[in-house]
Amino acid sequence: MRIPFAALTLALLAMPAVAASPKVEAAIKTIRAVAADPNQQKAFCALLAIDDEKDDPNAKAAIDGYVKQLGSEFQLAWDVVESIDENSPDGQAVGAVLEELDDKCR
Repeated sequence: MRIPFAALTLALLAMPAVAASPKVEAAIKTIRAVAADPNQQKAFCALLAIDDEKDDPNAKAAIDGYVKQLGSEFQLAWDVVESIDENSPDGQAVGAVLEELDDKCR
């Protein structure tokens, strides 16, 4: 059975432009779960608010505190996020998710 060209084209267009590695996809899933949890959302939003200041020693300590507060699974996911190049496909996928979640924090 042949798939019509239009259907195939639509299917390809519906796929995400940037496909992340399985390790990054798992990290994104964990981060989304934490952000969706009302009990953890406040700490997560505070983490995102100061993450851009990670060169500041005081901010670094606060970031580490929030990451620990959010649990060991989140800590592993955050380590993955921190280890990837922002400009790589994985980094772009993570950046898009963090931007989306940051918008929900405001």
